[in-house]
Amino acid sequence: MKSKLIPFVLCYLFLSCNNPEDAVLTISDSTENIITYSNDLLREGKNAEALHYLDSASRALSNQNHLDQWYKYRMLMNYYINYEIDIKKATLYNDSMFLALKGKSLVNKLEYAQTLFGRGDIYKADQKLTEAFKDYYDGRAFATKYLNPCDCSDFTNKLGLIRFAQHQYKQAITYFKLALSENSQCDKTQNLIVNFILPQSTLNSIAFSHEQLNMLDSAAIFYKQALSSIDRNSTQKRLHTKCKRSSIWQLGWTIPQAKQHNPS
Repeated sequence: MKSKLIPFVLCYLFLSCNNPEDAVLTISDSTENIITYSNDLLREGKNAEALHYLDSASRALSNQNHLDQWYKYRMLMNYYINYEIDIKKATLYNDSMFLALKGKSLVNKLEYAQTLFGRGDIYKADQKLTEAFKDYYDGRAFATKYLNPCDCSDFTNKLGLIRFAQHQYKQAITYFKLALSENSQCDKTQNLIVNFILPQSTLNSIAFSHEQLNMLDSAAIFYKQALSSIDRNSTQKRLHTKCKRSSIWQLGWTIPQAKQHNPS
């Protein structure tokens, strides 16, 4: 009995260790470098060169894992949403993202949530806001179950943006404020988007939502908070100047309007 049991246990352990759901993989350094350089080319307006480099450099890599494929597909999906708008191609790459994560949604939780949100982004780009909200909502529900609050903040912010686009400003404000609360729990050593761009833009969104509700005093308060956020993060000089001009312009319009509605 013992001699039969030991091989069975060893076989079970071997199969368990090779179960894809048990193996947490990360994107390879090579693929990460390819994605980074391709995005740099896009920012320089070299779209065709970026796509060619992404394709040729990726083909040259051997032993790519599923996340290498996923990040490549995500970049291509975003390209066809934000640069050369093609809903059909964006949808195909989003489908490929789901396929790359098949059986691995509970291993690569953040990527799976971002895949759901990617489908929401496609619906939003196609002006299908109800469908977009559903995917954002489902993605956030998954994220809140498996991820930390910081990782959820961008997802929550997108729910607010959909409600804003639907002119449901009170609901938008609720989501924007929740996104700020989640973002406040982020590690302050994280990147510029997490530490500065997201909270600053969300404060502006809250202010603008109040403005649409003709709650101009409240709008002015949040525009001032947005300005304070910019001043606290003044190391990025060019971005700091651009954001500050935008908030000052909005604040400069809002305060006189508020005084007209509430003379004292």
